[in-house]
Amino acid sequence: MSQSYYDATGVLIFSGAPRITPVLKALFAVYALQDDEAGPNAAYIAEIAEETCLGWSAVAEAIAAQKEALGITLPEGADIDDARLWLGALAAKLAPGSQEVQDTIDELDYCSETDLPTLFDLAMHLNDGHNLQAAKLEGAWHASRPRLGEFGGYGQFISREVTQTSSSSRSLSIGEDLQRSLQQRDTVKAAQLIAAECRRLLDGIADLELAKQVSQSVLDVLKTGARI
Repeated sequence: MSQSYYDATGVLIFSGAPRITPVLKALFAVYALQDDEAGPNAAYIAEIAEETCLGWSAVAEAIAAQKEALGITLPEGADIDDARLWLGALAAKLAPGSQEVQDTIDELDYCSETDLPTLFDLAMHLNDGHNLQAAKLEGAWHASRPRLGEFGGYGQFISREVTQTSSSSRSLSIGEDLQRSLQQRDTVKAAQLIAAECRRLLDGIADLELAKQVSQSVLDVLKTGARI
């Protein structure tokens, strides 16, 4: 029987020497956060099969472990495994009165696992003095036997300014679709595929006005007809 696994490693990136505060320890403990051997402005993170758990109960446990350093507590009798309660306590401490932060916490899907973009967003909202700037992660699916369809990988970059994710399966899909359209001499379809990929990159830019400016600049560059 073939066994399938998923593993990923990456870093949190800081502006200057990492200030790994209680909030970062609490939020990124599920990614096996370490503060060594990752470079002068980075801290190691990982998601390892059968070792790490991205469930919200694990996030709740990690926040509870930092509760004294964070200066928060839950009311007597509260469910200590409920991450929503702990995040609410953090919001009351670090972003009192912020409806945006409360809406972010309320809208999370606690029935599924968390992920790096969600935790990064929370860290930006709940800043206790850390200097986190960005995060990047590279992961791979692999199996104990070399069977088709059981291997692949992806990369993810996250910051306040831009978020981008790409996978090996996406590259294969785009390549196949583009090949098919070119074989049929369907230049309109080929153009739509390329434009959709460009749109995906532009959609990753957080500032909508800046994204519009970049979009226009891309059109200007393409109009020159020169290969880049």
